[in-house]
Order: sequence, then structure tokens, then C-alpha cells
Amino acid sequence: MEGGYYVKNHTRNAPGVVTSIVGEQGMVQTVPSDARTGRSADQIIGREHELGLLLAPSDGTVQPIWYIHGIAGIGKTTLLRAAASQAQASGMTVLWLDGRLLEPTAKGFLEGLSRQYGEGVDLESLSARLGDSAIAIMIDNYESLTLIEVWLRESFVPALPPAVRLYFAAREPAGPLWRGDPQCGIRLRTLDLKPLDRVATQHLVARFGMVEDRARTIYHVTRGHPLATVLAASKLRDSAATVVDALVDVNLDLAQAYLSGAGDEGLREAIEAASVVRRVTMPMLARLLPHLPARETFAALRRLPFVDVVQDGLHIHELVRSAVAAALALSDAPRFRAYQRAAWHCAKAETRQCAPGDMWRYTADMIYLLRNPVIREAFFPSAATRFSVDRVQPGDHAAVAAIVRAHEPPAVVDLVGRWLARAPNAFLAVRDHDQRVVGLHWTYDPVRMDFALIERDPLARAWWARHRPNAKTARALFIRRWLSAEQGEAPSEIQAAAWLDMKRMYMEMRPALRWVYLTLTDPAPYAAVATELGFTLPDDGRIDIDGRTYHTAVLDMGPDSFDGWISRLLQAEIGQSTPDLLDEQSRRFTLRNCSVQLSPLEFSVMQRLHARDGLPAPRDELMAELWGEDYAGESNVLDAVIRQIRRKLGTNAHIVKTVRGIGYSLEA
Repeated sequence: MEGGYYVKNHTRNAPGVVTSIVGEQGMVQTVPSDARTGRSADQIIGREHELGLLLAPSDGTVQPIWYIHGIAGIGKTTLLRAAASQAQASGMTVLWLDGRLLEPTAKGFLEGLSRQYGEGVDLESLSARLGDSAIAIMIDNYESLTLIEVWLRESFVPALPPAVRLYFAAREPAGPLWRGDPQCGIRLRTLDLKPLDRVATQHLVARFGMVEDRARTIYHVTRGHPLATVLAASKLRDSAATVVDALVDVNLDLAQAYLSGAGDEGLREAIEAASVVRRVTMPMLARLLPHLPARETFAALRRLPFVDVVQDGLHIHELVRSAVAAALALSDAPRFRAYQRAAWHCAKAETRQCAPGDMWRYTADMIYLLRNPVIREAFFPSAATRFSVDRVQPGDHAAVAAIVRAHEPPAVVDLVGRWLARAPNAFLAVRDHDQRVVGLHWTYDPVRMDFALIERDPLARAWWARHRPNAKTARALFIRRWLSAEQGEAPSEIQAAAWLDMKRMYMEMRPALRWVYLTLTDPAPYAAVATELGFTLPDDGRIDIDGRTYHTAVLDMGPDSFDGWISRLLQAEIGQSTPDLLDEQSRRFTLRNCSVQLSPLEFSVMQRLHARDGLPAPRDELMAELWGEDYAGESNVLDAVIRQIRRKLGTNAHIVKTVRGIGYSLEA
């Protein structure tokens, strides 16, 4: 299944076989299997009116676009699947895209669309290939694609044939530029999903065998939130406790409810570990929980009501994931950090072997592990911004010039005027819900700009002089200025929207991007954050223009570009930025004032323990890795090696711990 998740009381059937399930928001469905869209609904409970709206005939005058939004667990995916099923039944072709499975670039989106369509599709051939066919393109988890929102609105949508129906499903409402833009012929129809009403909730709960009194109480506590209702009903199905007592945790602490719904301690631990990461694969699970059988644990997670089975692994539903991760970080910070470290090592190892087209998945995995609020908000926003960002249009020049005049000296105003005339693509406008320009950022790749413009700008000229020796081997991004109409360069929600768009540029320019240059007139509000992110303020980076001093900040992402920068930030956060304890060339282990020489076998054991980042290494795995699967010698040979290592470590012997019933761990 791509996208969505289900509270399952069903089996996987062959194509065409009808089965009954309960969907994401609690809508009971009768579902024919389908190769393109996974499972889609013929019958639902609680969303009949909404389904009718989505399938109403188009008037044919404008691009028919529906945008479905609502909080996590409210039922967006299942409603979309119900629409897909009925659209297919009426003879339409349905192309299903899950935003989480697509690289958030134009190229990645078109590749995903091509896979669904069955042949290559690009913007130039889009209209000809899709033609007059009755096609519905359904994009679930659209919030994962906000980095390419401008491209989708300005390039993809206008290229679609008129007969194609387009559906989006996202947690947050549509940005202002999606709404009523006559330039692109878009008339967006929005559908804000609300909780189920009392009758629908009671029908849903009845599917779990609840009597009417219990159903009424569940509705009183969950207020019709579909996910909470499904979890409560699942939990109470076999509960002997009173309804009120059993639902306290669901109402007050969803995280605890999710965990208490697991069948055993191992599964609860697996839910916690899986909630720290963006997605779960079997190799990742084996790294996070080496003491549990990966295949069985993966299968147990897959059966949970709040787990989504997608193409690249398992996704814990965001509502569950965020609650459980926050609870774990608060209650058991060392274990939370151990999961972070194990996931980081797994992502690093898989990055070395992945295909170039899959690199973005591991980048996203790394970013998700970071708890740094600046980076996390930039790539995984906790709420939708009220502003949108797109390229400056000719009609915006006066508004841009007015903002610059309000905050910059005359010489810079003149510079901006020349750039707007000759290189308008260097400017991006921040717009409010009325599409007024309320801010801007002036950002560009210098090698793609007119060098006459760069030469006439004292700051850009100085940056280019610094970057020129490296220009042949690595690209740079010049963030020449950002301003909001009211706050100028100061921190604001408008500035945050601009920075979100700059992060899109980071992603698009990797792996060639290495250097980022930006300027500030007042570095103080940004100093702490900038230092934490790796920016430096070079002593010779101050430039005076028309009586105002501009400070240059430079970020060197390193030879591994954006991905290497993220990896270093994560290393520092999870305590992995110290030099390696093990020197492979000399086979020495060094910890503070202790340095010991190890034999080849002892060194191999310590390497394997060190790679686990504090998590236990099972005895049988160590034996197989060191002596081979067919080893028939003494079973205590590993214990003898461990004893010898501890003897050499002396007073530090305690760092090699015996984990009863599992094996050994290294806590250094």
C-alpha cells in the first residue's frame, strides 16, 4: 500500500478480491485490490458528503483541483482512496503519488509520475501523453512536497490537459498562491476534514463490537477524532476496565495509549525506536534493536493500526510518532540518543551503497534525526507558514523596490534596480494570503549570473574573489539579502518563509553545492544559531556600502556538500563528533588517558562493539561475524577474548559490559 494506514481486520488478497477494512479516519470500507492505488474504498462511513463533492462533474472551464486537508489521523488518505476506487469504477485512470516517496524536486516528481503512468513523462510531453483521457492524479502527503510548490503551481499544473483531475491531500491548508490565481487558470476547491459526528463515530465503534453505552462514552472523550476513536475502540475491545478509566490515557497522553496498545514489551520498544526515525526498514530495525528478531518485529509493527506500509519501509503515523518520540526523549534521554546514533550509522552505511536517485531518502532520514530546531523547522515544519514564496514577477518590481528603499541605503537601492532589470530571477517574493509582496530574498548561484552585475556590487565582488579559486570544484550560493517590509533583516515569520525557500535551493544544488555566503548588518540576533550551524564571520568579511557596514557569514558544507553538513551537525548533536576511539592502522584503543594495544582479533571485537553505539551486540552475531557461520569450536571463545580485552583496559574494564541473555556492549 502506498500512503495511508489502516486499522486492520483483513488479509492481503489477490487483485480483484474484495475485503473489508477500517481506514485511517475510521471509515469502514469494502475494498477491491488495485495495482496502482493499493486499496481504495467502495463504501465508507462518515464521509459520504465529502466523497460526493470530490467526484462531482467538472464544469470544464478551469483546471479541476481539489485540496483536502486536516489534522493527522483525520482521514485524508482513506477519503482519497475512496475517491480513487469510485473514479476507477467510472472508467477513469488513477495515478497515485505519495509525497513521502518522491524526491522533492521537479525531476523526482516527474519520475514518480512516470512510474505510475507506465512510461516516461516530462513537462513538454505531458499534454500530448495524457491527452483527452479521463485521468485523476492523486497526491497524498503533499506536505512532503512543499519545497517544489512553486514549480507545481507555475509549471506542472498549467501543462496538464483540461480533462485531468488533480487531488492533493495534506495536513495543512493550501498556501495563498494556490487559491484563485487566474494566471494559471487555477480554481482550487478546498475540503477541510473535520472530526466525525456522533452518529458516524458510533457506527465506527460498533465495528469493534462496542455496545451503545461504550460508544457514546468513547465519542465524549475523543470528540470524533477518527484516529483517537480507532485506537480507543481497539484498546477497549477486550478490556475489562471501565470505559472512563481505560480512556484516560487516550485523552491525556496519546503516546502512552499507542504504546500500551502493543502486545508485549518488545513491540512497545520497537514502536519507541521506530518513532525516533523517519521510516523503518529491516536493516534499520536490526541496527536499532539488535536484541530483537528484525523480521518478526518488522511484521509485528506492520500490523499495527497506526503504521503505514509504503514503498521505502514503514512510517509510523505522524501523530503517534511525534507523541511517542517526545515522551521517550523526556523519560529516557540516553535510550533516545542511542536510537539516534544507531539510525545515523545505518543511514551513513546505506548512503554509500544507494543509487543516486535514492540519495534524497537518506538525506531526509538524516535531517529527521536532528533535533536542532532551526534545521528541523526548515525541513519538517510543525505548522504551515501563512506566507508563500515564488519568483518575482514584472508587476512586483515596484513593491520590491519599496521594501528595499525602506531598509537599505541609496547605493543598494540602485543596485537592486539594476539587478531587477537584468537578472530578475535572482529575486524571490514572499507573499501574504492576499498575494501582496511582504518580503523578499535575493539569492543566486554566482556562476549563472551576469558578471557585470557582480562586479558592480562591492559585496558580491568580494564574495566572488573569495570563492573564485574554488569555483571549478564546488558551487556556491550567494544569499545576497533578505528583507521583510516591516522588520527588515530581523527575525520574523516572513524571514522564516524566505529561509524555508533557501533550504529548497540547498537540496536542489547538492551534491555540487559546498559554500553558502550571506550578509547581515546586525549579526547579533543570529550569532548563536549561525555558529551552531557552522557559519563563520571572517575578519575581512566586512564591507561598507554608502555608509552602512555589511558583515559576511560563510558556511563551508565540506566536500560531501549538503549531506555531509547535515551529517556533521547530527554527529555533534548525538555525541559522535569526537575522534575515533579505534586506530585501525596501529590497532590501538584510546579512551581519555587510557591507550592499549590490541591483537587483530581483539581489535575486530572492539570494532563491532563500537559500531553499535552502546546498543548490545548479540553473542551469536559476533561469533558469526568473527569466526564464520560454520564455526564448530568452543562456544566460550568470545568470552575469553572479552576477558583479555578487559584485562588490558584495567580500571576502564567496566566499559565493556555483559548484557545478560544477549551478549556484550561498549559504553565509552
